[in-house]
Amino acid sequence: MPQSGPVAPDPRRVTSADRARVCRFVEAVLEGAWSESLVRGALERPGAVGWWVGGDAEPAGALLAESSVGELHILTVGVAAAERRRGLGRLLLGSAVDHARRTRLERIHLEVRESNAGARTLYEKGGFVVVGRRPRYYRDAEDAVLMTLELTAPEGPESSS
Repeated sequence: MPQSGPVAPDPRRVTSADRARVCRFVEAVLEGAWSESLVRGALERPGAVGWWVGGDAEPAGALLAESSVGELHILTVGVAAAERRRGLGRLLLGSAVDHARRTRLERIHLEVRESNAGARTLYEKGGFVVVGRRPRYYRDAEDAVLMTLELTAPEGPESSS
């Protein structure tokens, strides 16, 4: 999706005013994996949160997530092909991690295509670790790699008096 003007350096929280443009962007960038109605539904659910980066007209990247029971589940991350390898995914992921920490969530989960080496590297650099697989998870039967970032430090041994 073409980007008009410079990309804003800071991710913006998806608001009701942004919802339509973010829905169109996610549908276009993820090539049918998410329809506009699925994105709209995800953004309307309780616990839904999203961020986008881009110029004033259209997003160059977006991240959608939902929180529930102490966890944030990243539903999707997408960056326009022309804007990749510029740190936008890292900025979006950082916004999600900051949000999870501020709201005192314990962990963040996501699924990523096994073949998506760039995204897997981004998540690993962000502290995510592989915790499992979902065989044949995607429509084309590719496996998903499950990754988690633990946000709470393990408690140390209790001190004895």
